[in-house]
Amino acid sequence: MHSRPPSAPRYVVVAGVLRDAIIAGRYPLGSSLPSERQLMEAHGIARGTARHAISLLVEEGTAAVRRGAQAVVIAAPPPPEQTLSELLSFSAWARSLGCEPSGRVIALSRRTATPDDTAALALGADEPVWDLTRVRMLDGRAVMIERSTYPHRIGQIVAALDLERVSITSALLDHDIHLARARHTIDARPASADDASLLGVDEGAPLLRVRRLATSPLGEPLERGEDRYLGDAVAFSVDNVARQASTRRTADRS
Repeated sequence: MHSRPPSAPRYVVVAGVLRDAIIAGRYPLGSSLPSERQLMEAHGIARGTARHAISLLVEEGTAAVRRGAQAVVIAAPPPPEQTLSELLSFSAWARSLGCEPSGRVIALSRRTATPDDTAALALGADEPVWDLTRVRMLDGRAVMIERSTYPHRIGQIVAALDLERVSITSALLDHDIHLARARHTIDARPASADDASLLGVDEGAPLLRVRRLATSPLGEPLERGEDRYLGDAVAFSVDNVARQASTRRTADRS
């Protein structure tokens, strides 16, 4: 799951192999990782490359090195980050990590819009909506439940797709429909009975909930969604910019 594309530097690839082995339980907490020489022989790499791979695990807090000894596993690898400063589909994000995305459709149906749907999606009178529930996977592991609601004209297109494999975001572009912007609200929620069954966790387990409203470049609402992630499957990064300069200018004018 943490592997990198073949184009990545060799030390990054080797570090990814070690992370996957730690996650799989081959190197439990407190155990020693392969020595530099063992990595050189196993992967056909130079000593400097092996040392750099171990250094990556040390820098991220997964391993520690004691003088004269092999690296030791001290923590589980951190989850892969998904940035909110760029609107990426699940499939694009997964492939950027070197993982293979897939999906399993749980439900897809058309229904009458609720007042909340009508307000959020700017629907016309009596316009129906489509609901989609999918389990999304990274390299075959279920990591997220995707629940989306679409206006009828979008839902018709979505319903005709191979939702086990196709990225909805990419497919909509073929119809000149561009999910250009999204507002996200992030919080934690306990897993419901359905969540627990779909993700293979205990009911009540903490999940990361991301609610969003996606719009076109002109601000037309196109999707209302709620995703629930396993806590160890993803971390979100957000870049912020301080407005010190504008604040200073306001103070100077006072």
